[in-house]
Amino acid sequence: MNNMSPIQDHALETMSDSESQLVEDRLWWMCGRKAIIRKYLEKARQSSSISTIMDIGCGSGGNLEVLKEFGNVIGVERSETLACRASNRGIADAIFQQDALELDECRNIELFTMFDVLEHIEDDKGFLVQLRKKAAQKHRILISVPACEFLYGDHDRILHHHRRYTNKTLRFALEEAGYQVMQTSHFMVFLLPLVLLARLKDKIMAKFGRKRTTIQIGDFPSILSVPFSASLRIEAFLSQKVRFPIGVWLFALAESNDQSQSPNNPDAGNNK
Repeated sequence: MNNMSPIQDHALETMSDSESQLVEDRLWWMCGRKAIIRKYLEKARQSSSISTIMDIGCGSGGNLEVLKEFGNVIGVERSETLACRASNRGIADAIFQQDALELDECRNIELFTMFDVLEHIEDDKGFLVQLRKKAAQKHRILISVPACEFLYGDHDRILHHHRRYTNKTLRFALEEAGYQVMQTSHFMVFLLPLVLLARLKDKIMAKFGRKRTTIQIGDFPSILSVPFSASLRIEAFLSQKVRFPIGVWLFALAESNDQSQSPNNPDAGNNK
């Protein structure tokens, strides 16, 4: 399915509420991402409890259900349309349509999540610095971002991505902001060749003056969606035993350093 309208905040925003939720809940990559999120949260809970979670850029609330398994959840979403859809799911304890950095609730949050959000923020490090200062002295953050800088192209520009990340650049942004990285791993490893071919096709077509103007959100027939989603669930399981060095997605779990540690301190976050 192609989204024919200009994208503002989310590729599904121009759909009706009912159609959007049906599509979002069956998208193979969103289903697979929930399995990855669950594995990361299970790991995070082993080191300390999680009772309060804030999902920054929660969209229409596709991840709220899995987050609710681990604690009380607050969603934050700037789009009125998407915030309303997230609220209508009836899962979150609250949905705020505003900037997360303006919320006093940040001071009571133990875990912040940002799934495919950081790449939309021009000053990613600056945002993370402000979040660390606004939040409780000890908290954690779980992030997913698009990986592999060499894949950046029209697909990313249409989605308003400022960048794609490598493990090094994501670690740098987090550590410079005063976070200590606990775990990182790539995902969508098995499907990387297919994505690479699609991006190469875009680059070739662009040279002939046919730039991509729409995106494929991944609403494929079940004959493709089922095995694609299964591949992500397999990777989620394997990630607890092996670390994938490359993939289309990159996840990171990080913990705030003491507030006394300045993000400009070169020693902050280097305890790996």
